[in-house]
Amino acid sequence: TNRTNMSILGLKRKLASQPQPSKVPRIDEIEDRSGLFLSALPSDTEVSIDILRSKFPKHQKLLELPPVILQTQLYYLVNNHTDVDRSLDMMRRKKQIMYFKIISAQDEYMLMKMCDFELKLKYVKAKLQDQKDIELLDFYYHNVTTKHHDVAISSTRLEEIFSPYKAKLKFEEIVSKLLEIGVLVRSKTDGFWLSIPEVGFFLKCIYKGRKELINILKKLKYHEAFFKEVEKKKIRSSVLGTDFHVKDLIGAQLVDKIPSPSGELLRLRNI
Repeated sequence: TNRTNMSILGLKRKLASQPQPSKVPRIDEIEDRSGLFLSALPSDTEVSIDILRSKFPKHQKLLELPPVILQTQLYYLVNNHTDVDRSLDMMRRKKQIMYFKIISAQDEYMLMKMCDFELKLKYVKAKLQDQKDIELLDFYYHNVTTKHHDVAISSTRLEEIFSPYKAKLKFEEIVSKLLEIGVLVRSKTDGFWLSIPEVGFFLKCIYKGRKELINILKKLKYHEAFFKEVEKKKIRSSVLGTDFHVKDLIGAQLVDKIPSPSGELLRLRNI
């Protein structure tokens, strides 16, 4: 639960801040108990992913899209962005998560837990009419999803992976099918971005909701408002909810969260 996850974060920080004993430890005491306990706990990033996952908006148009987490939202919850990046890289290499580039953004990423991405592929397979398409998607999953660690893949590398498949389909046909299914998106270079099928509506909500919230702040004096007041506003152009967009904007450093005697303020940066 969210309460459990938040208590783990607090416990980790409390244990890490405890003073170490002044005496020189014996050899069998070198690995102190608090250190061992801390290493067994999930990282702040892992806990934050679970918190955001549990809060993913439940809307009719998102029923077949398992929770997608924005990197900017993790930056909002975890102050040390280097730790976030390091944890995400480790989780990506262990195939605990799938990591994706947000195509229309300059340097922004989203992720999905591997179990959720596998669920999404099951939804997609259930809609495919042709058994050959299902087999192609299975091949992609076993040879790209579970083995490729980057957010992009070159055309040359993709062709190498699908070389055993050439007896069934030409490479151009394979690419065309994978683009149609939505697991790949063409990049501006000679290659492809890995993608989440049917994620277009979700991405549109991100852009529209972000723009609407920025415009709300732009119209206010000093381009700022109390955090609690902003949270109460309803975003009309997105089904993701105001809280989702506030975390995104702060994590993306488009908006600052500033303490004040009367309460926390949200102030628009000069953009």
